[in-house]
Amino acid sequence: MRREIGRAARDKSAPSIKLLGIYSDRVLPVAVLLVAVFLRLHNLNTIPSGLLYDEAWNGFDALRIIDGERPIFLTGNFGREALFIYLQAISITFFGQTGLALRAVSALIGIMTIIAAYMLVRR
Repeated sequence: MRREIGRAARDKSAPSIKLLGIYSDRVLPVAVLLVAVFLRLHNLNTIPSGLLYDEAWNGFDALRIIDGERPIFLTGNFGREALFIYLQAISITFFGQTGLALRAVSALIGIMTIIAAYMLVRR
């Protein structure tokens, strides 16, 4: 008799557990990603107003790369690896010499980092 009651209770809770699994596997990550995308892209061009000094250095270095220089390591601004600046140079080529062109690269990389972190934690 007790086994039958326990089995019946498990059968009733099975759909809610299944729904919770679907929610935590599909809906929750998408919701977190959408919130992260909104927070990262909202007022990207205006907050903070103007370029910070690191962004300005990156812009100067990206313009040097567009002009034909091909550095592996950038020594200005206390030294930086060049991959990020190459990506910003590509962004400047497409979007023009604007603060948005510089900030779009870091926003895109930040969003991709959230996706990569989710995939890593899920494994």
